[in-house]
Amino acid sequence: MSATLLAATSAQAIEGGSDVETPLPWMTSLQDEAGHFCGGTLVDSQWVLTAAHCVMKRDEGIVLPSQLRIGSLNASDGGTLAKADAAYPHPTAHWGNGVEGTDLALIKLDKPVTNQPATLNTQTPSINTSLRMLGWGYTSDDDTETPEHLQGLTLPLTDTVDDGLRFTTDGPGLRNADSGGPLLIEDIRGWQLAGTAKSIAVTSDDRYTSTYTDTSKYLDWIGDTINS
Repeated sequence: MSATLLAATSAQAIEGGSDVETPLPWMTSLQDEAGHFCGGTLVDSQWVLTAAHCVMKRDEGIVLPSQLRIGSLNASDGGTLAKADAAYPHPTAHWGNGVEGTDLALIKLDKPVTNQPATLNTQTPSINTSLRMLGWGYTSDDDTETPEHLQGLTLPLTDTVDDGLRFTTDGPGLRNADSGGPLLIEDIRGWQLAGTAKSIAVTSDDRYTSTYTDTSKYLDWIGDTINS
């Protein structure tokens, strides 16, 4: 099984999901001239957490999104529009066979927004815990269905490895350009950010593995970067 970084150039998203009904003030769409290309999560009034490969380009260095749409269920309408001032990939993120190292980046907005940031989960979820994926775009392998409405899908956690949270299924899960989108865990305090979309892979028996970076392992880096 070889993992493939989720492409950040075409708006493909979760397969097997359904419309999210409740507005999420921290849900973020990274956009260029063509529209949505990556997801993200507002984690502070002026900071969005996403995947490093959403902002790191092999031949161009750091490339910022044209705009970010925060807090809308629709990828092309509503919410708070914001501009990026800078992006800070995790120090270990680098180009190799794709972006290697820790696939996280923080985008600093040019000014704070009033949207409520997400709460960060503080420990790795247990195997079989139900977690929720969110994303926009194509919902099938043939790239024919592109809903504007945010899609959500709840799956049990299959396994963990290093800083990865993995889900192995017969189809439902991440698709290209879900990159950077949130994985959520729910407790008595509500939804918390547990992971950031990283990659997909096809196993030897033609099943899909969706992998998220476990954000609970990087709380110090997130805090230090925001407060630096």
